[in-house]
Amino acid sequence: MKSKKLTPRFIDPYQILRKIGHVAYQISLPPFLSNLHNVFHVSIKKIYL
Repeated sequence: MKSKKLTPRFIDPYQILRKIGHVAYQISLPPFLSNLHNVFHVSIKKIYL
């Protein structure tokens, strides 16, 4: 069985709901990701064109 530690963590582009302070964003997650916290640090945000 392959380890998932080295797989990319980027899933899909999602809508940013609001900016929280200077370093965090709340995003809209689909139902299958409902077990994840929906606030992410700005350092892991990627621009989607």
